[in-house]
Amino acid sequence: MGQQKKLTTSKKGAEVSVLDGLWKMLSSDKFRVGQRLPAERNLSSAFSVSRNTVRSALRSLQAKGIIEIRKGSGAYLVSKSFSSCNQDQISLQDTSFWSETLEACYIILPSLALLAAKRIDRNMLQKVKDCAIRMSRAILATDENNLGAELSNFSQIIAECSGNRALINASRNVCPEESFLKDVFFTLPLDKREMIFSDCINVLNALKNRAPREAFDLMQVRILRMSLVLNRYKQVSLADHLQQAIKDKNIKL
Repeated sequence: MGQQKKLTTSKKGAEVSVLDGLWKMLSSDKFRVGQRLPAERNLSSAFSVSRNTVRSALRSLQAKGIIEIRKGSGAYLVSKSFSSCNQDQISLQDTSFWSETLEACYIILPSLALLAAKRIDRNMLQKVKDCAIRMSRAILATDENNLGAELSNFSQIIAECSGNRALINASRNVCPEESFLKDVFFTLPLDKREMIFSDCINVLNALKNRAPREAFDLMQVRILRMSLVLNRYKQVSLADHLQQAIKDKNIKL
């Protein structure tokens, strides 16, 4: 337990260090609004940290409206309004962002799953199956990066099954490019990891059976369990109705 706490503290310290370095870089006169940030691998090398730590720091800056992360393109500076803030303020981890993201996921994703179960075709169902297979392989290989990507892909593919472009775009904004759950997944006991993966498989089976209400309910369970994990292991606060739903549905870890 003590060792796990030490590792968590170390990770937070590394992220703060990266945030400080990014703050100095972006606040300099050499960096302009609209300019693309260096690639993740370059930032990882420059700060001598993992790419996961860099991603976490970038997400914190995005939550503050300082940068915009564009899928497939990179991160771009969109505001220098932090110039009036001190460095410590920029470095603080904004857990309210994750709290709001979980709330949005709980509102949007179950309805998307319901709609997907009504509209899914054979090709889209195969995409969901393939994503689940890749997720399983990432878990077996203890591959944090690919697991994060597939956890996000899982929700995004289900959104695409709805066939509604507005909802697909909403899902992209709600779900981080690489799920924040990956940061804690491999620190969990095996039975808890299996529980989280089973939640995805249960949603997949509801889609396969074209059972809209079941897909809705099971996606709710998936988001609530994710919320419970992040609350317990990352100290992310939860909205009152999420806490009540966890109690009402008897969600366990």
